[in-house]
Amino acid sequence: MYSVGVMGFGASIIGCFFFLMIRRPPRSTQSRSSAASDVYKRQVLDLARYSEYLFFDDSNVEIIEDYRHIVYGKANIIHGHEYQGGGGIHVAYNRLNKTMDNTISAHSHITQSDFRPDINGNLYGSWSIGCLCNLHPRYNPKNRWTQGFARIEKDESGEFEMLNRMIYNGKTIPV
Repeated sequence: MYSVGVMGFGASIIGCFFFLMIRRPPRSTQSRSSAASDVYKRQVLDLARYSEYLFFDDSNVEIIEDYRHIVYGKANIIHGHEYQGGGGIHVAYNRLNKTMDNTISAHSHITQSDFRPDINGNLYGSWSIGCLCNLHPRYNPKNRWTQGFARIEKDESGEFEMLNRMIYNGKTIPV
């Protein structure tokens, strides 16, 4: 799930992208009448009220309730699950190999970057954004997740600057 904010500042535009995850009921509760399924249905119905909770009403923020591909200038923003086998240890590298274009994703909860020039010397990059959640939840206590966030700034031509940051011991580290 994406929430996307775009704010204008002079000749450049800054975009803030938040990936909000709503957990599905466990696979063991496939019945639509189960208590876990009812809780999930209530969470989905409450999505429309997130803008109230996060004070988005007076801003230029749009909540997008699915995993759509977003084009922001010359950057592609995806959730990350769209490319099977695109995770692993080298998430940013693998997603760049799959998309062959500038790609920002967050599905893997890992903060990484990878870059590569094409045959014409144009540089392309892939950024995996860390998460802003509990790094060791009960459903996956042993993992390699990192906390992080990103900021993207683009100009009128669509060129952009991506600032990908990892949060470690309370400090931000450029990635």
